[in-house]
Parts: sequence; C-alpha cells; structure tokens
Amino acid sequence: MKIKLLYDSLFFDVTRCHEEIVTVDKTTVDNLIKLLSQRYGQAFRNIIVDIHTNSPKPQVTILVNGHHQAWDVPIIESAEIAFLVPIAGGSCCLSRSIGEFMEKHVFHTLTY
Repeated sequence: MKIKLLYDSLFFDVTRCHEEIVTVDKTTVDNLIKLLSQRYGQAFRNIIVDIHTNSPKPQVTILVNGHHQAWDVPIIESAEIAFLVPIAGGSCCLSRSIGEFMEKHVFHTLTY
C-alpha cells in the first residue's frame, strides 16, 4: 500500500525531503519508524525515541491523517503521516505541505 509521509525541521534534516510517498506492506506506526530508521539511519529513530529508555519522546508528534494514533494500530491505505517536533517562531518554519496538512487536519480542531 502507498502512504504519504510529511517531515518537518529535524526530520527534514535527516531525510533531506519534506514529503515522500512510500510503498509498504500492511504496517503500524511502530513498524514504519523501524523501516524509516533502516532507510535513514539511527539518527531518524533518535529524534523519536529516547535512547536511554527506548520510549517515545513526548515532544515528538506523529499524526496519522491528522490525528494521534497508537503505535500498534494498523495504518490504512493512502494515509498521511506527519512527523513533527516543536518549532519556535510559528508556522512559517513549516514546509508548505506540512503547513497545509496541519491547517487542513489539525488547526481547525483546535478552535473553539
């Protein structure tokens, strides 16, 4: 199945791209992280997982179709997965595709 991956800041520094389409067998967020760590090296995993506790870093956000999803839940066909870390200075630092993704899937859910 094909899924779209979106990367900002630190993830861009490792992957050297803001987005990519990947073809994978049925997978979960956890397995996707392992796959991407093989592709981009340990630096990719180190952004997401604390090397001392082997647990997810709380400051990293991974959204599946604009929502938080448990790492062991299967990802659906044509999903968009955004890998995000906090950025000082506002959304101007986001890539265009991630900014559009966030506006479409996240920002409208935060308004009251």
